[in-house]
Amino acid sequence: MSPTETTARVLQDREVSFTAEARAIQEAARAVRTQAVKLGQIVFFSTSTGDAWMLDPGEGTAACLARDGDPLPIPFRESDAALSVEWRADYRIEGLAFKVVERDSGLARTILGYPIAEIEALNREHAAASNPESRLVEARERLKSGRNDPCPCGSGKKFKKCHGA
Repeated sequence: MSPTETTARVLQDREVSFTAEARAIQEAARAVRTQAVKLGQIVFFSTSTGDAWMLDPGEGTAACLARDGDPLPIPFRESDAALSVEWRADYRIEGLAFKVVERDSGLARTILGYPIAEIEALNREHAAASNPESRLVEARERLKSGRNDPCPCGSGKKFKKCHGA
């Protein structure tokens, strides 16, 4: 894959840890590889300029994980039971611009060239997942599932080993 191609993928919470994904996205930034990954409600992305970010689309919060290929301290603590994040900025996307305001300094920046289309696609998935009506439809589908049927979430596992546990 060339550095100008963007890959986007959605991970299930149990597939990988947030810490491991943060390190992987920092490595992608160091390699100037553009990626966008969704893990739970969190979106991680790296850019061809060597930047990497972690976003919470529902809250509009962000944390920079790498700048110009240099990794920054990962701003969270993760355990089996909880994830605690120190969000350092607020963000919004306007057209092709990624706009961010640092919380400590108030510094506002507008950045162009980020994988906005991929980020927005992952954000739309988050919005659909947080929609109560879509959760109701999902719950109804689970109720229709037999224990040995494939799980309706699309994991490929049997319902009893996935959401039926």
